[in-house]
Amino acid sequence: MTAVVGVPASPNRRPLFALLTANAISGFGNEMAALAIPWFVLQTTGNPADVGLTAFTMLVPYIIATFAGGSLVDRLGFRRMSVVADIASGVTVALIPLLHVTTGLNLATILALVFLGTLLDAPGIAARQSMIPEIAETARLPLERANSVFESVLQFKNFLGPLAAGILIATTSASFVLTVNALTFAVSAMLIGVGVPLIRAIEAEKASGVRAAVGRTLAGLRFIRDDTVLLGLALMSMLANMRIAPLFLVIMPVYADQIFDGPVGLGVALSAFGLAALAGAIAYGAVARQVPRRIWYIATTAASVAGFCVLVALPGIAGATFAMALVGVTSGAGRPFTATIRQERTPLAVRGRVFGANLALIELASPLGVLVAGWLLATIDLRFTIGLFAAAGLAQTAAITVLPPFREERLSRRPVQMQNSAYNAPASTRTQTGSEDGS
Repeated sequence: MTAVVGVPASPNRRPLFALLTANAISGFGNEMAALAIPWFVLQTTGNPADVGLTAFTMLVPYIIATFAGGSLVDRLGFRRMSVVADIASGVTVALIPLLHVTTGLNLATILALVFLGTLLDAPGIAARQSMIPEIAETARLPLERANSVFESVLQFKNFLGPLAAGILIATTSASFVLTVNALTFAVSAMLIGVGVPLIRAIEAEKASGVRAAVGRTLAGLRFIRDDTVLLGLALMSMLANMRIAPLFLVIMPVYADQIFDGPVGLGVALSAFGLAALAGAIAYGAVARQVPRRIWYIATTAASVAGFCVLVALPGIAGATFAMALVGVTSGAGRPFTATIRQERTPLAVRGRVFGANLALIELASPLGVLVAGWLLATIDLRFTIGLFAAAGLAQTAAITVLPPFREERLSRRPVQMQNSAYNAPASTRTQTGSEDGS
């Protein structure tokens, strides 16, 4: 039986540093792989249709795993799930260049490796997010600031990863970049396995099998349904994702073609989003505790909508870059905000399945938004499409302003304390310990 373990009397930030470093390294590897794998396929087969099929194969398992992954996180534990996810990604990525230079590769094998490598990405993300409250407590760091740092790392690798991959592919080869990717996952797994302590609920999840996994997944969805604040945040995040996902994948490429008459402006605008998102995440950690939560939520949502309103005027590169920066800074400031509230309101014992279910709901909104945007662009025009998405954002802002779940007293109430947990603290401070499988 796993027992409660005392938290160190003095701040211990080594686990936080290990978690953030591992997340940065593995995230950097994922960003590089997202560019290197399609490029490798294009160079290997020469068929753009194969690239599209590969991209589709990279998305499908991620969406599938967001539903089942949360159950797996609670079953295996946060640390073990993170390590397993990194190892799976590293092995499958390494096999692509290895098989290419030995036995040879066909498209079916590449797709199978991509599918398997992506399948555990979502559970790995959920596991890392689930660790933050206890690790922040051990580091004596406010939860808001810990989430701010976590999000800042994510935004930095989102900006740097594709740039580094592009440079490395141009100067070496896609095979070399994939080999580097495999090494990044190995380093991340080692950092998590060695530097991050065991964090697990006292009542360890022992049930296994398909029925138990489905039950845990449904329990995560029911938990969100029964907590009006979490349900409201999930629905608002879905609506936000329905606007922002097509902005990158559909609207801005068409915008660049029609308004910029070239890809350079698109690159500038998207880079502005990434840098502004990093700034927003840092700002959240610096000032969030001094600003009422309701005001913060309304302001970040409204500012994001303002970016869409600027784009309705169809400005040139300078105006579009400013608009994307507005959307970016509010995205960077909003993600750690919602993560903090989820962590406060979710007991450790069900955190994996709840976070997994929440991520699944949000990700499911992206394809719908992309389909709607594509249809509107094809049947009407660019300005109307952006205007409709801006109007949807205004309605969302109004809903946040008036609906009861987003009142200050609801958002600020912390019903879940960090209790009922087993924390494998340093030997000098712990009282009792247990193994990760609950024995």
